[in-house]
Amino acid sequence: MAKLSVGIIGCGPMGQSLAKGCTALQQVEIKAASDVNQELLDQFCSQFAAKGYADYREMIDSAGLDAAIVASPPFLHREMVEALADAGVHVFCEKPMAPTVADCDAMIEVCDNKDVKLMIGQVCRYHAIHSKVKDAVASGDFGKPLCMIVRRLGGGFGGIWRKEWRTKRAMSGGNLMEINAHEIDFMRWVCGEVARVGAVGVAHPDSKNDYPDAVVVTMHFRDGAIGSLHSSSISPISAYGGRVDCEGGSLHFPSIWGEGSGIHIKREDETSFIAASEIKVETPVTHELRVFFDSILSDETPPVTGKDGRAAVEIAQAAYLSIEEKRLVELPLR
Repeated sequence: MAKLSVGIIGCGPMGQSLAKGCTALQQVEIKAASDVNQELLDQFCSQFAAKGYADYREMIDSAGLDAAIVASPPFLHREMVEALADAGVHVFCEKPMAPTVADCDAMIEVCDNKDVKLMIGQVCRYHAIHSKVKDAVASGDFGKPLCMIVRRLGGGFGGIWRKEWRTKRAMSGGNLMEINAHEIDFMRWVCGEVARVGAVGVAHPDSKNDYPDAVVVTMHFRDGAIGSLHSSSISPISAYGGRVDCEGGSLHFPSIWGEGSGIHIKREDETSFIAASEIKVETPVTHELRVFFDSILSDETPPVTGKDGRAAVEIAQAAYLSIEEKRLVELPLR
């Protein structure tokens, strides 16, 4: 069968992970890649048999691409997506979509105007616990969600993830976008649209970041539910889990990944536990890329749209505004 020609912009860890995801798909072929780091680009192209370009615009002009994956730092997403859309190339853009709502709006507009597919890489939708919680709540068996709490705590960026741009909110979007776009999207996916946002934050005394290192965000959903996100990059003891309490029961997932991960379920007189290992899913990165490329081939809307990516950015931006101005922030932002 004919294969889609794919280019990858950004050959760092995310670009490499997404490229590996592509290799499991029969409907695509990695034809080209671009990165300003020549050594990284050469290694990437050798591994994936791609043609390398130091300038992504030259790649767009020369490589004959059907689609591209944008895996660059967030502050570069807008210009790259706009350039790809102008050339009629369909776009998979890593999260966060961009550091500001204004950038997201511009990206959506150009893709719509050029009739280009745009999907945002909210990969947690395809992980075992996240998808099972969503399915359980959406089934209606537990009634409407009333309260959702998620915590994602860690010790900050280290090793290959330590980059200067990650310390700048204008470049990365801060932790609430660079990391917690996943959790914000998860909560909105489960509980619906958000009406207002409140937040408080604190910086570690030795912080190199120009944004808070630990944040507690409250979300007031339009359908009446409330939510709380605890984000931290100053927690040597890491944790990732949460719960959803509904009208007719609760789902508690104290650990999303790792040993003992799973979902404790309580409904009326029924108590059960589903281990994460029992929830069979395709490798999440491969799955998200599969559905993106399938949307191109079938000419359908991708399952995670620019609107979804924008919503996560808007909620995070509202949280930062709430911290700065010490008030609840109504959505949409104006």
